[in-house]
Amino acid sequence: MYPRRTPLKSFTGNVAHSNGSRGLNVDDGPRPNGEVESTFYDPHMDPADEELERVVARFEDFTAYMNRDRGIWLRGISEVVSNATLADNRAGATFASDGAFVEDSFIVGETANLGTAEEWEETGYQGRALPFFWDPGTPILGFEFYDGLVGVRNVTFAGLNSNPVRGSGALGYLAPDAFSIDPNNFAENITLMDSNPVYLTPVEPGMDGDASKVFVDQDGSVTGTPGRAVVADNPFLVTENCTHVAAWNAYTCDEDYVSMYVYTNGGTTAIKQLVLTRDDGVKQTLMGCCEDSTDAQTSVIPARSYGVKFNEGTPTDAHLVLWRGEGRWLQLELKAPPGADITRWGEPLESVGSLGALASQDDSAYFYDTDRKVVHIKLVGNGDWEEIRVRS
Repeated sequence: MYPRRTPLKSFTGNVAHSNGSRGLNVDDGPRPNGEVESTFYDPHMDPADEELERVVARFEDFTAYMNRDRGIWLRGISEVVSNATLADNRAGATFASDGAFVEDSFIVGETANLGTAEEWEETGYQGRALPFFWDPGTPILGFEFYDGLVGVRNVTFAGLNSNPVRGSGALGYLAPDAFSIDPNNFAENITLMDSNPVYLTPVEPGMDGDASKVFVDQDGSVTGTPGRAVVADNPFLVTENCTHVAAWNAYTCDEDYVSMYVYTNGGTTAIKQLVLTRDDGVKQTLMGCCEDSTDAQTSVIPARSYGVKFNEGTPTDAHLVLWRGEGRWLQLELKAPPGADITRWGEPLESVGSLGALASQDDSAYFYDTDRKVVHIKLVGNGDWEEIRVRS
């Protein structure tokens, strides 16, 4: 039996309300000792054979209201929530998933029902019972982006407005977040009724996921311009092609974004702090997700150059990845000793004689500056994942 890979049969017309945490929770699977662990639901046509086709898990006509945390939390892959009605939850839905979407649904932040707080609970604006009474400033959000690729399409949002006590918006991101996100997370065909379109919480120092927040407004129903990105209030993601929207605590940008991923196999045991310097001098400090992280990821603007500086010097085995960047390129600069072994998928990477020659390359290549002992690497996305390895 493989419960975590078994297809979902019929999940239709269910209701979850007044729970102390989540209305629908696809996560927290049991362990043999009676404890639970994070559970990645990955349904396959044949659960015993991971090589066979995945199937979509569909959660249909679901209603969730007055749940203290989220109406829906999904962890996994190939999940679709359709025709849902979510209201008066701290957040309507959050997906720690890949290939998971909400569609054809109605999400309400706060209805006219103020709720009934216990006498000892702190209440919110105008006496409303709070999902997190111990933290009145917790934002109320309709859909929280997380991980990815996730998205929301053909959804109406209502009753999501900031007030003097806390922020609110139809679209936001899980926070604080130390983990990676997909810059292609998206919104499409969004209808807003008495709602702030977006609210992103302030970037928390040391949280790489917070600093990397990006989603794409595919059809212009959020920002007014198809393809425009909504990004966190982080100078590393912002250029002259961006406009600050104070009510969103975010920028809208006519820029493209990809993922940059760095990991190590030697030299230093932890990647923190990893400092990236954009070609105009703007810096981003990455800490990895955890205390002993040997990897880090962030969103970057392609077709630009970035300096890469490791806290304890370039490790003896460093991997540089352009992720989710097919058809785009990055140029990275980092310290490396003469004779460093620079490879792509185990084969020597092409070397060129100057920065000018490197700029004209259509495929990944590098130039080594012998005077500065610096290697300049151009990563060209001929697929979803372009990886260069530097060993010394």
